[in-house]
Amino acid sequence: MEFRLKDGLMFGDEPQLDVETRELTTQDLIEAECAAERLLMDAQGQPVLVVSQVLFNYELIRRQIKRIGKINGPISLKQLGSLSTADMEIINAMLSAQEIAKATAQGLDQRGRLEATDA
Repeated sequence: MEFRLKDGLMFGDEPQLDVETRELTTQDLIEAECAAERLLMDAQGQPVLVVSQVLFNYELIRRQIKRIGKINGPISLKQLGSLSTADMEIINAMLSAQEIAKATAQGLDQRGRLEATDA
């Protein structure tokens, strides 16, 4: 999927506005979950592995970005954090629309197959 940001990500003196995304792979999911894990100590001083769902979601987003203009992905969390809130809203909206379209297409394919077997 391709779309355009409002403010963009700076590359030198030039804002990069054109975004291209890609499908997530199983490896992306594994890496995002590992990056979102933190080892903390509980009240009894025992180590506990905790996964931040918020950080996991940002890790997925940065991996799903194939490029922003001349900047190849995955982009870093620092680069993701430097985007304007308007640009982050655009990215979230476009990725959500992509997921909905994918789910809808899969549902239509499944219904088509079921209807064909009923005939």
